[in-house]
Amino acid sequence: MSVVKPGSIDINLVPDLVSTVAMAGPLLAPLIDKVELIEKFGKHLKSLIDLFAKKREATAADNISIKDCDDATNIVKPIASHGGSQTFNVINGPVTVQLLTVTAQEASSIIETAALEKTLLQNPKAEVLQRVPMVWKRLDRDSVKSEAKTTPDRALIEEIDEKPHAVFFTDEMSHKSK
Repeated sequence: MSVVKPGSIDINLVPDLVSTVAMAGPLLAPLIDKVELIEKFGKHLKSLIDLFAKKREATAADNISIKDCDDATNIVKPIASHGGSQTFNVINGPVTVQLLTVTAQEASSIIETAALEKTLLQNPKAEVLQRVPMVWKRLDRDSVKSEAKTTPDRALIEEIDEKPHAVFFTDEMSHKSK
């Protein structure tokens, strides 16, 4: 039996083992395969989240794909957006195995790392420039519009492009958990 609290999502991929064994009888072997499949799914999910859990440099041995980046982002995005935590459990009858728990702060970090990895995969020859000067070409004196789709603010980074580009400001407080 599982407990569902407000905001929880309970995905029951295998029916209760005791009642299924009573009904299944000779079909028990395929059911055991399904339990193993669920455990493999849970372990894969944990390894995917762990892959992006720490900011690090990717190695060729990681075999990260763009789909992996998107999957990791989609899994933790609700927590990063709305706060709280996300716990992944595998329940097999009376046995509950907690695979991992992701907090809102960890979810934000996972999304950031996955986005960086995805960008590097999409453009592997991109050059990373650090500590280069940015020169303001136009700065509006009105209040900041963090939700706007356009901005009058323009800045130039000569090492990247010789044309000024739009500069958008974000609300730092929108990323904190509630």
